[in-house]
Amino acid sequence: MPHPDTVKGITFSPDGEYLATASRDGTARVWDVGSGEEVARISQEDVLDDGAFSPDGKYLATASADQTVRVQSWQPEGLVEEACARLTRNLTSMEWQQYLGDEPYRKTCPNLPGPEE
Repeated sequence: MPHPDTVKGITFSPDGEYLATASRDGTARVWDVGSGEEVARISQEDVLDDGAFSPDGKYLATASADQTVRVQSWQPEGLVEEACARLTRNLTSMEWQQYLGDEPYRKTCPNLPGPEE
């Protein structure tokens, strides 16, 4: 579980499957304990010594020396759910191509209207 700088703190998810590390490089990283693979990276300037998972393990709280605390989803499916909860429509075809290139178009948020609806 390499970091380019000193690791200042670690914390395990409630189920013990993930490990979050806080580093002097300005990141908090989440690792799959079983595989050792980095599964998420959160950038925050001057991350303090520790972080904490929410009781359900879906969110990671980080703090920095400037007294900023962030609580955010770190799992990809959680990020999509949060985005869909804040949007009013799916991307247009032009927006999709701009941000996702040649990836085939699909509605990311099934409950929201598409660009032609």
